[in-house]
Amino acid sequence: MTETLYYNDISSHDGKTNLGHSTHKTGKDIDIRYPGCTNAPGEQLWTVAKNYWGSETKLDEAMQKIYKIAVEWDFVNNYQYKTVVNASRAGGHENHFHIGHK
Repeated sequence: MTETLYYNDISSHDGKTNLGHSTHKTGKDIDIRYPGCTNAPGEQLWTVAKNYWGSETKLDEAMQKIYKIAVEWDFVNNYQYKTVVNASRAGGHENHFHIGHK
């Protein structure tokens, strides 16, 4: 199965509006829609991905695979909503997850 991830200032309501995140422009921080979400306009909450994968546990398994690759590339400041990698940064990540370069 091939998966597609959509990224950029994905935390904007339409997924396209540049919110002015300077570290996103330099590639040090990346917002990505949860695997299983589409690139359709408007927010897609983590529940879309949860439903795509069939459960929160299966979504988390997919996320852990993504984070493993991210860490190999030195993206270690990573967080998401609900099943949290970094609990202090979970708020506001209902519609995307985040990877950040060290």
